[in-house]
Amino acid sequence: PVQRDSPTLPLAGQLVVFTGKLSSLGRRDARALVTRLGGATADEVTARTTMLVVGGEGWAGRSSSNKLKRVEELRAQHG
Repeated sequence: PVQRDSPTLPLAGQLVVFTGKLSSLGRRDARALVTRLGGATADEVTARTTMLVVGGEGWAGRSSSNKLKRVEELRAQHG
């Protein structure tokens, strides 16, 4: 079994969702990088999501990001 804090797989146990336009990687490459580092990706935010990566363009319009709103809702529900 992979330890969550393994230095070779630093994202082991993490479920990552992307929102907004990434400045240095395409979405496909970013997902592949997460997988290579031991994590998993999803298209939608759920209670299992552990990380939300907000691209530069997504951050500027953060109030309009449905994924960011969903994270805020889940945080309010689950603390």
